[in-house]
Amino acid sequence: MKTYKILALPGWENDGFILKQHMGDLHNLISKYVEIEYLDPPYEVSKSMFPLPPLLNTQGRKVYRWGNYYLDMTEDIEKIKNRILQNPNIIGLMGFSQGVFIIGEIGQLAYQDKRLASQLRFLICFSSNGIKPKKMHYDNKHLITIPTLQTVGSRDFAYLESIIQTTEYLNSQIIWTEATHRVPILNYDQKIELANFISDKLDKPKM
Repeated sequence: MKTYKILALPGWENDGFILKQHMGDLHNLISKYVEIEYLDPPYEVSKSMFPLPPLLNTQGRKVYRWGNYYLDMTEDIEKIKNRILQNPNIIGLMGFSQGVFIIGEIGQLAYQDKRLASQLRFLICFSSNGIKPKKMHYDNKHLITIPTLQTVGSRDFAYLESIIQTTEYLNSQIIWTEATHRVPILNYDQKIELANFISDKLDKPKM
């Protein structure tokens, strides 16, 4: 039986370990449908711009970001795109905060790369990207047509950015929460909505 996989992209001051801890029981829920591979951003954050989400224990780990000294994420985006295309079992992306920016850029690439567009079945975006790059990668953006589920938290400092971000996606499904800038804690009905969003893309029975 084929095992589908999604790549999880952490945000600023995160790595794969921290994001997995931050996911809580959503990790187990999503793992019922696909394997989650948590990626580590390549650059260490020496000085924090934003605090870590509250009550999150990093266990003394260093924290990281996407983007080089100039916050240019071109190389990171290219590596993730190639990683997807090299493994046909990777059928989706999931990201938090700065990781959501990379998801959007991959979605833009899929507008012209038909292999990428056909391989990616869905995107999951937790909160908006609060970190703006110093280099924008596209002069003319297109609506991203890959089905996307986005969460918007009413207490998120990037609340307005999150709402604006929803306009970048043609097929966007939004879960509204009262969360701060974090992977939200979903109620029962919202978990069902998330599970059914994924199962629909995999032709699996709904919850």
